[in-house]
Amino acid sequence: MAIYKLRTQGNKTTDGASGSVKAPTASHALQAHDSIIIELIAACLEHPTFLAVSHALVNELARQLDCERVSLKLNRNGQRVPQAISSSAGINPDAGIINLIADAMHEALDQKTSIVFPASHNDELLIHSAHERLASSLSPKSVCTVLLTQNHEIIGALTLERRHHHPFDNETVSFCQRVALLVGPLLLLKYEEEHWLLERAWGGLRQWWQRLSKQGHYTEKSLYGLGIILTLFLAFADGTHRVSGDALLEGSVRSADHRRAGRRLHCRGTCTCRRCRQERAAPGRPG
Repeated sequence: MAIYKLRTQGNKTTDGASGSVKAPTASHALQAHDSIIIELIAACLEHPTFLAVSHALVNELARQLDCERVSLKLNRNGQRVPQAISSSAGINPDAGIINLIADAMHEALDQKTSIVFPASHNDELLIHSAHERLASSLSPKSVCTVLLTQNHEIIGALTLERRHHHPFDNETVSFCQRVALLVGPLLLLKYEEEHWLLERAWGGLRQWWQRLSKQGHYTEKSLYGLGIILTLFLAFADGTHRVSGDALLEGSVRSADHRRAGRRLHCRGTCTCRRCRQERAAPGRPG
């Protein structure tokens, strides 16, 4: 109930007869979660660029969830390090802590699931060595990484860090997953709006190829393969196409002339027309 405590410390109600404090209900906790999500989305919509939206999101998450640090990474352009870190104006990719955060993000991305350290009994089968190294750096802390998705496709990761005595419980992890599910499409939209059409087309083509190169999608692969084979066959195949039909032959009578179709017919010296006589009488021509 860590998230709920941030929102309901001043909202406890008492029973008029006994004066006892009533425990918060599940509906109140859900309302508190929804209000935090609305504030997060509102903070993101106030900014026009992807980097501004990313920094606003991680700073607001760090404030609402009482985190020491929140980092965000979007899987675009092959960038390995996170694009935004809370309370950080710039990111130095050479810094050791940045590499530890990137390792933790990629550990969750490779396993395609959220990872929490210290791990619960349900997560003992997951690999969390990178999260353990991040948690033991500088000062002991708890680490949680959730995935950003859009249309069931993983597009990035969020890594949250808390003090060691304030771990991530199941309710907080579920809330972070809801936040990642809602803000993922918004972040991707902001990112794509800042890039040229050719770059976006190339990115879409690369994602399409990566999807086809994975296991599965056999129907889609077969259709694309047949389309490529048909295109190559129509481009290079050679043959004769015959059309059958009725033919009609008609005769006609035409007058002979020295000029036909714009060209003069050559005589053999026997023509007695005026033009031929003048040419035979011209100097330098054979008679």
